Amino acid sequence: MKIKKQTISDNISRYLRDQIMTQKLRAGDRIVESQVAKDLGVSQAPVREALLQLEGMGLVESKPYVGCYVLPFNTEIINQAFELRNMLEAYSAEFAVEKMKEQDICEMEEHLQNMWKALDAGDRLTIINEDNNLHAVMVKSVNNPMLLKMWQMSALQWASLTISYYDDMEYIVRSHVKIIELLRKKDLGELKKELKIHFENARGITQTAFAKIRK
Repeated sequence: MKIKKQTISDNISRYLRDQIMTQKLRAGDRIVESQVAKDLGVSQAPVREALLQLEGMGLVESKPYVGCYVLPFNTEIINQAFELRNMLEAYSAEFAVEKMKEQDICEMEEHLQNMWKALDAGDRLTIINEDNNLHAVMVKSVNNPMLLKMWQMSALQWASLTISYYDDMEYIVRSHVKIIELLRKKDLGELKKELKIHFENARGITQTAFAKIRK
């Protein structure tokens, strides 16, 4: 398999993630950067970045002077990942309802419009990217670099996985409409409820996808 040059580390991360979820790479298997780079026809730098993404998802563990190894994977990891994301975004929402400006809301709406256009075009990759971009606006508005880093490590690859395997793409896009409305209204209580529903649905979608690809 050869990887195209666009978003190389993301592609490598998805490739290795799928290898782990389909058990072609099993718990305890060592992932050697140089061998992955050779197999995929890329340099080691994007492989290293991809492994950092997978480590943020809890799929691998890198030990200094030892190497990178696949961790046991099960539905509990999916549960933990989406619980963490809900916690991070609910925390972000507490500050975002006060800090977000109208231009931030408009930026989120632009990402949503791009998602609708991508839906019409059948472009899943753009939907994934714009979904991430939309949520990032709220998290970035808090102006907390540590929070943003934690969110990026825990959120982005799981969002990619959810959307990659889900059939009802219109629901994925439509589910963001109310989040934006509640941010504009500064209704923190309802926003937290909506985010919880949003991520509980995403968790269910991901668990269904996990069950399908493990068959």
